[in-house]
Formats: sequence, C-alpha cells, structure tokens
Amino acid sequence: MNRVDFFSKIENKYNIGLNKQRPIIIRLDARNTTKNRNINLLDESENTFAYALKQASKELSNKYPYFLIYIAADEVNIIVLNTKSLLTKMKSNYAQEISSHVVQEFSHLFHKYYKEFIIFDSRAFSIYKDNINSYLIYRKHTNCTVLLSYYLTRIKNVNIFKMSYEKMFDYGMKNFEDFNKRTSYQKEGIIYYKGFEVFIEDYLQSSLEEIDKKFKNIPILDDDI
Repeated sequence: MNRVDFFSKIENKYNIGLNKQRPIIIRLDARNTTKNRNINLLDESENTFAYALKQASKELSNKYPYFLIYIAADEVNIIVLNTKSLLTKMKSNYAQEISSHVVQEFSHLFHKYYKEFIIFDSRAFSIYKDNINSYLIYRKHTNCTVLLSYYLTRIKNVNIFKMSYEKMFDYGMKNFEDFNKRTSYQKEGIIYYKGFEVFIEDYLQSSLEEIDKKFKNIPILDDDI
C-alpha cells in the first residue's frame, strides 16, 4: 500500500457520510462567549453579538430557503430541510466538508455586523424528519436554561448555585419587574426561515405548510425527505 492510499484511508475513516434521504442538522457554537465580560448575549442593539447572530441567520436563511435556523444564546442550529439541494450545491455529503463550508459562510456574514473576531465550532449530522420538532424542543430547553441563568448572573448578579430552572424562574418572577419584559429572543431564542423571524412556539404548533403559506408558500420540500 502506498502512502497516498494509507493516509487517505485514515482521513476518510473520520469523515462521516451524511444520509442523503434525511434532513441534516448543522450546529454552530460560538467559543468563549458566555463568560466573556465584554459580550452581553442579551443585548440586541446594533453592532452587538446578538444583533450579528440575528442578521447573519436572516441572510443565510434568505439565501438558502430550505434552511430552518434556530438561534439562542451563543449557538446556531441549522436544519436543512431539502438535503438534496444542499448536497448538490456542496458536491459532497461528508459531514466535515458540509459543516466546514457552512460555518465559514455563516462566520463571514456574522463578522459583517460584529467587529470582534469570534470562532464558531461546527458539527453536522443526519436525523429523521419526524425528529425535527423533538430536536428543536431539546435545544430550546437547553438554551432557556442558559439564557435564564445568564440573565440572573450577568444582568442581576444573582448567585444561582444549585438552583434548578424552576427555582431560577420563580426567583426572577418574584424579584425583578423587567423579568417578563425580556424579548422572545432573550427568553427562548428565535427561528429564521426564508429571511423571516418565526417564534419557536408558533413553529412547533404549526405545520411547515402553514408556515410556508405565511411566507408566500415557496415550495422547498422533497417528497422523499
């Protein structure tokens, strides 16, 4: 076996092929942001981290109308609804190549709106179509806890040691008048689809067809996804 074959086999061993018949999740995480004292993840004003995250997601979802993008705190969850279109465009179905391409494209858009350099980790994997809502609920629950603890510790200087989500929520309700005045993005994150903002609960309680009708019913789904 020559060296080319030997090292190509090692490389390919760690590059997983994504299922061409299922939706793909591409998840991006911004590194070293939650503890960065120079970043306020709940500030949505112009030129902030959250503003850039929202603008980049909006632009990317407009460019790829088969992307459903859920963002919250410091992460971006891209659900690829039309796998064939993406894999044809990328000319590959390998997870490393797909995640690498998308994270670079997202990072480019993000840094149009945010001057400090942020590194995004990325990963890509396939799921069943029936698991999309479950995945969104899972990420929402995770991020609701992150956002609430961030609000209490960073904004209100509360010690939340050993406090459950329920206890943190009750504490916020009882002690802070502005607790319920937080935006939907700050409470649970937001979805971007075809360049539009969608509340995550509205999406979970609707069908994709109903969401499509709201946005001019642009067809995006393959029958075999």
